[in-house]
Amino acid sequence: MLASIVLKVSATIFLALFPVVNPIGTALILSGMAGGVEPAVWKSMSRNIALYSFLVLLFFYLFGSLILQLFGITIPVVQVSGGLVLAVMGWQMLNGSSGDSSSANGGMHDTGSSIVVKMAPKIDPRIEPSPPMMIIAR
Repeated sequence: MLASIVLKVSATIFLALFPVVNPIGTALILSGMAGGVEPAVWKSMSRNIALYSFLVLLFFYLFGSLILQLFGITIPVVQVSGGLVLAVMGWQMLNGSSGDSSSANGGMHDTGSSIVVKMAPKIDPRIEPSPPMMIIAR
């Protein structure tokens, strides 16, 4: 009885998060952003991204409802706004529009002496960061 409930809840959580996190698409984007780095750096980045992703999901799992209550936001509002965000992301993917021209070269800027890999979100590399967080020297 308990095992079937745990399995059902786990499947629901997995099916809800898989399309949003999109690990296959994110891996391809990450590969394009940092494709020329050494394997040790790649492994370290991948571990850090997985760790940070898990910690963010765990934090909002534990404290998300309290944060929503603090600001007086209801679940239907979050559902509608999340749907709108996903719709805009899908529309941008369909039209091929992006707000920054750096996405054409995989999110990497050649500054002459080093390549700046934009890894600021570290959780979802599809989000455009403001300051670069990681510099990989050539």
